[in-house]
Amino acid sequence: MMKIKLFNVFIFAFIFALIGNNIAFAQTQEIKIEELNKRYDLVMPIRGDWYEVERNGLYGLVDRDLREVIAPNYVKLRLLNNNLVQISDKSNKISILRTNGTPLQLPAFEEVYVDKSGWIGIRQAEKWGSISPTANHILAPKYNNLISFEQGGSMARVEIGGVWGFVDTTLTEVVPPQYRFVQPFSEGLAVVNKDGRMGAINEKGTVVIPISYDEVSECRFGVMRVREVRKYGLLSPENKLVIPIEYDKIYPFSEGVAAVELNKGCGFIDATGKVTIPLNYDNTKEMTDGCAVIARNGRWGLLSSTGAELLPVIYQKILAAQSGLVRVRKDAFWGRFDKNGNTNVRFRYQFIDIMVDGFAQVQLNGKFGYVNERGDAICEPIYDKVEHFHNGLGMVFKGDKCGLLDVKGKEILTCEFDAITILDGASGFCIAEKGTRKTIYDRTGKCVSGCVGSSEPIKNKKEGVTEE
Repeated sequence: MMKIKLFNVFIFAFIFALIGNNIAFAQTQEIKIEELNKRYDLVMPIRGDWYEVERNGLYGLVDRDLREVIAPNYVKLRLLNNNLVQISDKSNKISILRTNGTPLQLPAFEEVYVDKSGWIGIRQAEKWGSISPTANHILAPKYNNLISFEQGGSMARVEIGGVWGFVDTTLTEVVPPQYRFVQPFSEGLAVVNKDGRMGAINEKGTVVIPISYDEVSECRFGVMRVREVRKYGLLSPENKLVIPIEYDKIYPFSEGVAAVELNKGCGFIDATGKVTIPLNYDNTKEMTDGCAVIARNGRWGLLSSTGAELLPVIYQKILAAQSGLVRVRKDAFWGRFDKNGNTNVRFRYQFIDIMVDGFAQVQLNGKFGYVNERGDAICEPIYDKVEHFHNGLGMVFKGDKCGLLDVKGKEILTCEFDAITILDGASGFCIAEKGTRKTIYDRTGKCVSGCVGSSEPIKNKKEGVTEE
């Protein structure tokens, strides 16, 4: 018992320290912004501790030490990462500079994007190339399509002349374009399609699963789903049958198991082919959060990963578990249960969305609000539209005007703005636009840059707030 108490004390201390650090960081940023306000018309804190600055409608970049590393000479500026920044001149030509202001020795681009792994795609004259996050490796635009490094993988897919291949992280072509299509590498193998048949190659480009199947899926949990004519089986990466090609359907693996169909019965198997939930149901969905949604006679229920009943098969609709919560429709209304079958939100809403950043959108009588993870309504449905929470803030709309709520449902910015951009980072700043004017606010609604008159937080309206 003492160990548990000490652990809880440690967790609370860690959370309070993290909150304290975020507050201190935000306060430090506000001091820096106040200093920069003396030099520029508008100061926007962006990724990390960088500042996009505007003077006379043109943009530049300032570093954490308040040094101007890129003068405000550009009509558009976007920080790509801590090493590179995208700029556009008055002719709208796109270039990339290092964050010290040094230009990359490349011609102007038509389009630039950053993927989730930080790699930068560049387009010029309808051809695509790539730049590594540090710009140590640069591939000039030459491909018709380039699908960059997905899920932290070591290979990017490239296409030219209607055939696909791969480049590695040095942007060297390791598998020359030759396939009708290729899928991303997974567990060291990539599914390929040639002349309408499918197989798999390794990262050296060697064919390890013969290109002879009607369908092959990505390798997951050490197996690959294969189809011949209308039947499915499982193959190992060594091209050995794990289970015979006899199922009517094998769905993608999730949490170590896959939903399967055979003779109109549905259940689950593991990666060895062992049946984990008998094929006694009319329909199933993939395993998520240790729960399986199943159906029988047009009604839906919920099972644990071992097949134990969590919710009886009586509901009109059940959506897959997410963040330990399951959304359920009974008659015309939606509610929510935890994955142990306990009520989290009673049946009262016309819809409940997924949890994002700790909150879910809810709808009632054509209006929208939010519930938190505990199922409490932090804001009753009073808005014409709401967006998913991001960085502790929720954007809400009345008509075509938007405002912001905090995590308690407090309206920190009233619905009077044309657009609001919630910035990433611990400080929780946002850019609010009204007409041509941009203003920067902190997460309490206090104006920190581009202010007109008082910079104090707005007087809050209690409308729609559920007190805890």
